Amino acid sequence: MVRKAMTMAAFISLAAAMPSASVPATDTAGAKSADPLLALVARLDLGRYKATIKGLTQFGDRRQGTDRNRAAVDWIESQLKSYGCSGIARVKYAYSPADAQLPSGPTIEKKADAAVGGGRYRGSMSPTGVNVDPNLQRDEKLRAINAQASRAGAREEVFCTKIGASHPEEMYI
Repeated sequence: MVRKAMTMAAFISLAAAMPSASVPATDTAGAKSADPLLALVARLDLGRYKATIKGLTQFGDRRQGTDRNRAAVDWIESQLKSYGCSGIARVKYAYSPADAQLPSGPTIEKKADAAVGGGRYRGSMSPTGVNVDPNLQRDEKLRAINAQASRAGAREEVFCTKIGASHPEEMYI
């Protein structure tokens, strides 16, 4: 449980406080018993986190295979560079929705009233799934931004790996 919380805090701190990632996680007395989770949380900056989220919203829904997604990936790369990341790389792959998808887990017998993953619905039932119809968006400005459909073809994602300065066995991704 603590490991999951530390991992989640590390991802959040990367987006919100990357420039301060080289600050050692020790208290003023130099004790090595400082709680690493408290050190990660102390680095968070709500203003920078909100600015990052606001910056991502300018691209709309960022559906893969659209110009919006490509522009967002370029913006994320520029943000990582501004944080001081030097090990920035792009993962390139081709997407073809016509290809058969292989199951990624145990086979689950699908019943007519079963929820996603084979569970059962509780409480009020409504349709579940992803909305891929931009015409269902009530806001005309958002509908216009998200109008371009996803196409099969080349895709790119960007990431940065930063190895810890004081603990080389630790890294941020």
